[in-house]
Amino acid sequence: MDTTYGRAITANARWFAVMEDSRGFIAVPADEYYGIEGDASLIGHAISVRTWGLKLSGDCALLKSALRSARWPAERQDERGGWHKLAGFSLDAAQCVFEGFCTYERMTGDKQFHKVMVRAADRMITGTVRDDGTLAIGNLTECGEYAHFAFLAWKQTGLERHRRGAEAILGVIMDNFDETEGYWNTAVEPEMNTVLRGVNPCLSPILRACVARMHLKGKTAAEIGEHMLPLVMNGRGPQYSLGMMDAESLLDTLDGTVDLPRLRAQTLCALDWVTKHCTGPMAGSLVESRKVPPGEEVYLLPAINDCENASLWPTSACLMAMVGINDPPRWGDPARVKADWRASMQDSDGGFFTHQDRAGRRFGQKFGNINFYASAALWEYQTHMIGEDPSRRS
Repeated sequence: MDTTYGRAITANARWFAVMEDSRGFIAVPADEYYGIEGDASLIGHAISVRTWGLKLSGDCALLKSALRSARWPAERQDERGGWHKLAGFSLDAAQCVFEGFCTYERMTGDKQFHKVMVRAADRMITGTVRDDGTLAIGNLTECGEYAHFAFLAWKQTGLERHRRGAEAILGVIMDNFDETEGYWNTAVEPEMNTVLRGVNPCLSPILRACVARMHLKGKTAAEIGEHMLPLVMNGRGPQYSLGMMDAESLLDTLDGTVDLPRLRAQTLCALDWVTKHCTGPMAGSLVESRKVPPGEEVYLLPAINDCENASLWPTSACLMAMVGINDPPRWGDPARVKADWRASMQDSDGGFFTHQDRAGRRFGQKFGNINFYASAALWEYQTHMIGEDPSRRS
């Protein structure tokens, strides 16, 4: 379907293709929080964007580009199923690379990467949730996409362990819904070993000050976030609009394979929360964070505490939540406004800016993973709220 949103996705796919080298590697920063260039995560997600562009445009050059990028991580997967030496994020980027392989296989029918995809899904699930159902990571916000991706894995592989993993992750998310606030907590309170508990009163203020004042980025910030979370976080939240990622599994209900009434009810409350606390300066936009007193932020990375400028990533997550609610009479108009703002953030080269200030100035690097989320939100919106699913065309 030739729409503004479809053209935006295709333009973004071509942007990724232009940024790709002959090996399939894409040397752009992954996101605004860590800024790691060429991370395996964005290369995986970029496979999806080019596959969507292929389905929308029929441009076979996008298929060739997606294949080059698929071969790059396929040839470099480590023994655990991730990309430890090529990623600076949790789970060794297995979740993001899995998503790219899954989208590619589902839409093209090409199963040459199936074994790599299964191993990545297993790494994602076992790294997120333990056998006893407790989370192995502290950042609850990230888990929203992991639950959704685990459901996608189950649908694509038919493996019950993937379904069980999705349900376990989603169960923790729903159990951490703040009934008073009407939103999911930002993090699960991490357990501290004896050593960390002893040094916490002294070391925590120092680490938080370093993160706030030194503007740490790259693998240093990622390692601190993954391995020293108890020392750098302050409380459990909620604070951040990016928490709308916890609603992503609602997208898995749209084909009728799962029914998630509890998550749906929580998402309706969360939509009210972000509307009240995180509405951005442009119609349809959200800011990163509600305003809190200095020093009370859950995380001290400056980018995630911005309460002034419109932000592409959380707004994209919010649009996907509206799509997942599947109530066009109620959410059709708000979703359209969000989709229109998202499309307006695209530059002439096909990349999406990440922020916009009150004066209308678009700014920020064109981060790879955030570009994926912009296109993903537009894809879900076009597919489920305004027209036919292009992936079902013959």
